[in-house]
Amino acid sequence: MLVLSNTTINDLAIKLAMVLFIPLFLALLAKVILMRFIRESIAGRLAYLSCLFFIHYVFKFVTE
Repeated sequence: MLVLSNTTINDLAIKLAMVLFIPLFLALLAKVILMRFIRESIAGRLAYLSCLFFIHYVFKFVTE
């Protein structure tokens, strides 16, 4: 049986927050920058792809 201590749950919560919110913030920043140069629909799609890219690398960083 798996027993989770309070510190383990806190570590998991911090890692989950990092995986979710850092890439979302970076993607939003990328969209704002891209919207200055290209149309909103294309900027949104590129920001979505960059969000997936950021999630991948933040997840790799957090799980090491």
